[in-house]
Amino acid sequence: MNRQVAVHAGKPLLLILIALMSVGTGAFLAMRAFTPRHQAQVVEGMVWGEPMGVLALPEAMQAELEGKQAAGPADAGSTAGAASLTPQELEEAQEGNVAERISWYYEQRAYPRDEFPIDAVQQAVEHMQQMPSDTGLAAAEPWEELGPAPIDEGSLGYFIDNNGGLGIWRDNVSGRVKAIEFDPTNPNTVYVATATGGMWKSTDGGQSYTSLMDNVPELAIHAMAIDPTNSQIVYAGTGELGNFYGDGVLKSTDGGQTWASLGSNIFRGLVISSIIINPQNPNTLLVAASDYVFNNPVPTTYGEDVFSGIYRSTDGGQTWTGLLTCRSRCLGFTDMVASPANPSVLYAGLAGAGMYKSTDGGDNWTALSFPDRGYQRVELGIGRSGNEDVLYAGLETALTVNGRPVPWGVIFKSTNSGASWNLLDTNTTPNYCGQQCFYDNIIVVDPRDANVVYIGGNTSNLDNADRTQGVIHKTTNGGTSWQDLTPGTSVDRMVHADMHAIALRPDNPDIVWAGSDGGVSRSTNGGQTWQHINANLATAQFVNIGVHPTNPNIAFGGLQDNGKSRYDGTRWVGVDTGDGGYSEIDPFSPNIWYSTRFNVPGIMQFQRNTQNGSSSPNDWSQSINGIDTQDRVQFYAPFELDRATPGVIYWGTYRVYRTENRGDNWTLISPDLTKGEQTRGTITSINVAPSDSNTIYVGSSDGLVHITTNQGTAWQNVTRAPLPNRQVSDIAVHPTNPAIAYVVYNGFNTNTPDTPGHIFRTSDGGQTWTNVSSNLPDIPALTVAIDPRQPDQIYLGTDVGVFETADAGGSWARMESGGFPIVPVYDLELNDVTRHLWAGTYGRGVFRAKLSEDGTTPPTPTAQPSTTPTQTGPTATPPAIGPARPRRGGYRAFRGGRGRPRPGGCRARRVS
Repeated sequence: MNRQVAVHAGKPLLLILIALMSVGTGAFLAMRAFTPRHQAQVVEGMVWGEPMGVLALPEAMQAELEGKQAAGPADAGSTAGAASLTPQELEEAQEGNVAERISWYYEQRAYPRDEFPIDAVQQAVEHMQQMPSDTGLAAAEPWEELGPAPIDEGSLGYFIDNNGGLGIWRDNVSGRVKAIEFDPTNPNTVYVATATGGMWKSTDGGQSYTSLMDNVPELAIHAMAIDPTNSQIVYAGTGELGNFYGDGVLKSTDGGQTWASLGSNIFRGLVISSIIINPQNPNTLLVAASDYVFNNPVPTTYGEDVFSGIYRSTDGGQTWTGLLTCRSRCLGFTDMVASPANPSVLYAGLAGAGMYKSTDGGDNWTALSFPDRGYQRVELGIGRSGNEDVLYAGLETALTVNGRPVPWGVIFKSTNSGASWNLLDTNTTPNYCGQQCFYDNIIVVDPRDANVVYIGGNTSNLDNADRTQGVIHKTTNGGTSWQDLTPGTSVDRMVHADMHAIALRPDNPDIVWAGSDGGVSRSTNGGQTWQHINANLATAQFVNIGVHPTNPNIAFGGLQDNGKSRYDGTRWVGVDTGDGGYSEIDPFSPNIWYSTRFNVPGIMQFQRNTQNGSSSPNDWSQSINGIDTQDRVQFYAPFELDRATPGVIYWGTYRVYRTENRGDNWTLISPDLTKGEQTRGTITSINVAPSDSNTIYVGSSDGLVHITTNQGTAWQNVTRAPLPNRQVSDIAVHPTNPAIAYVVYNGFNTNTPDTPGHIFRTSDGGQTWTNVSSNLPDIPALTVAIDPRQPDQIYLGTDVGVFETADAGGSWARMESGGFPIVPVYDLELNDVTRHLWAGTYGRGVFRAKLSEDGTTPPTPTAQPSTTPTQTGPTATPPAIGPARPRRGGYRAFRGGRGRPRPGGCRARRVS
């Protein structure tokens, strides 16, 4: 059946699906007319398993790199020795490897398989259309959006002060921005697309923004295009290269107020990497579609009916024709541009397999002379000089350093419309996206002069170790030399690292907008100085939040690449740096705040701040004495406070550690509570029974649940049917009965069809379990909270929002009063003292709901006086806890921090 659904901004919609991947479904099916694939040209992609190509390293650069390697790295788990690190090393030490974070995000939903069952989402949407909503079961007031909008004094980057300490350049920041487009009739109207927060619109040049997609499931947007003849027509390409699956093209005919989904049956699971509108016939548009998600081709679940490639519509997106496609499991086309002189001349980069050109609007394609292996994502910029198109292609390859390949962002240039390509001199071209070109890679050419080019990526400089710099570079001579537009010498001379979008204002290209992991920045002088203009852009990606025990206006949380942010009732202020993780405020001494950064074997980062969450990274001391830093561990490692005993905290790797002095010293209290090295199992959830500190429940990434009733002296594996073999996301224990608990599972029922369900209940300490998922759809569940006054009132955070039940899971309803967006909810915190339910989302910040005062307040432990811990690091020798265990690589697409396509698929074959 052919159908098209309009989504009205600001009105609740019963169409919901997995927002984490921005994967749409059959509920948003477009018109199905589609030219059979065998009529299209077919390119069979890249040869899987090819090694990364290696280029000869210039002698001066090699000497420089070898000198830095000889100096040796500093302790990446702290700021000590920061001056000996390059800015890129500092960024990685604070934030962690991007591939590791993406792997963490992906694996928890895929286990026990290596793929998402995307087809199951269609069934989930149809199911959810029948669910009740806005029932008002418990909320006294609707959801309140708290921001950050934006984060004030967020971290832009690092510098080393005169005393050798680590300083932070701070300004307003927001979440990751992927694309920026100007209204061709009014350049003060700007559209901003984000990674998991949908599209936003400013009509006043960035002074304020309006969210356009809170009720649209596809919240990851990678590409945009505006009809040059009717600026009310806007197209958005869903998904994000390297991060999230997509679901076709969204179209608005009223400037973003309503949206229709186009082509979801054709582009199912693919990322729309580029959209080009033919200005001579705006109903004709072309898109590039890519399998390049999580550094992996689309999973085999799709079968042979999903083809990456170039597609064309001649009726405004209602029907599509495949023009140049590659078989399932190739990475696909990661960028496409049109000639400024002739929109029928097109250039497209096929990841790992070369460059293609069409001179007839896509009917026929020719393979150009271009390197055909040794890289993945290709990013293109195009200008015009005389009668020729000038093209720049950015990609990641490797240069040889000390006999081994080092990832390097290189640029190839063509001055003859793609006929030949030359590598720009790597002595003078900055390594602008090295090691992360799959993630942050952008090239833009000034339309007035093809010699003026902007490139953006990761921090790239290697000649200074005193600050973050080199996020955006510019050349005015076609790449002969480059200027660092972000040298990091002051707030207005830098932008947030990890650059994804650069847009030149059409009426004045010296006005430059840039989108990064920190939101939006703008320059009015060709990049010489910058302003950070995130206004009310509420797109922060929270991993976890912690709330004050008695004050309803104090909270903080860890964010993707934006450190931690502290809420004081009126605004959010940035604290610390890098990737923030789990966050808690001490219930006995609320001036003490705990949090984590990322964790990988060799780097453990449990932090303590005794200054009410103060902003200086130096106030967030590392407290890991006694923890084996070689343990397998989650990228964001869980910890849990014992809210009945001052100073007691539990930390999880693949086993459990306990501290009685707020982290000064840790003691191992468990064996391996996972299935072991073969599954790379780690602990994902820890929960202490509120009424009995001896009882602790622990869940693992490979589906196990353990319980101890004697603080870890002995552990019992209580994993039994009907519990599924999927990752445990969270556990909540009854406020007065430690034998009653709820365990929440991530992933999809279709990955464990014999044991479906997302939330399970035990009333006998795990001896038996009951599936209480009842009418919940098949969606990943992430977090759970129990109302202490009404223990049968349960709240469940999922990839598509919050659900609630008043009968312990007998039936569920969506809790969307107040316009809660369709967005992943990573953490729910229920404060019974203030009667607030807090929701930390991954893409739309934090929301809060006031709960009713009904029910009886359960007895709570009496707080005992406690000693404030020392602020200096512990000096005791860690106890012997066994040999360091080598870690198997992460998800196989990311072994060694390098994404590699899996074997299979097709062989390279040129098409001409």
